[in-house]
Amino acid sequence: MIFIDALLAFSLDRKQNDGKNYENDFGRSRSADRKLILSVNNNFFFFRRERILRYAPLILWAAVIFTASSTAGASKNTSIVIRPLLEWLFPAASGPTIDIYHGYIRKLAHFTEYAALAFLASRAFWYSSQTILRRFWFVWAFLTVVLIASVDEYNQSFNSLRTGSIYDTLLDASGGLTMIVIFYFVMKTRRSRN
Repeated sequence: MIFIDALLAFSLDRKQNDGKNYENDFGRSRSADRKLILSVNNNFFFFRRERILRYAPLILWAAVIFTASSTAGASKNTSIVIRPLLEWLFPAASGPTIDIYHGYIRKLAHFTEYAALAFLASRAFWYSSQTILRRFWFVWAFLTVVLIASVDEYNQSFNSLRTGSIYDTLLDASGGLTMIVIFYFVMKTRRSRN
């Protein structure tokens, strides 16, 4: 696309410099067409770059969530790191108590990873160039969180080391909703200062 636009701009320059005054079908000179093409291309690349900066973190974080929902995120595998840390922090705690703490940490991880997802979705939709996304950013952000949480838990139901649970989906959604509310109040405060 860039190559074609560059060739078109080059050919317009060449025709303009041969001393003749070329006009297009709309009565504009070729130089006006060239400026219009370059302006459109610059705006296209600006908007494209802005979209990438808005949506790439959201997509990457969703990929992190789906990676964590694989066997690598199973309780058996996370206990390799978390259990020794808990035993060091709570040396007098019994094995079942450490297991309970481990479960709390895993549930807190559910809450926080979907809060982070909600933040990235809220940020992407708040600044969107599409009016429908920008106007109802909170709805789109929450739907994104619920959709990814549901697909994640459904995916875990096929893994023998993981269990898909509706309660985890509700926990994920509550983490997302909490962050959406926080995001709303922060952005409202920032707007009122301006």
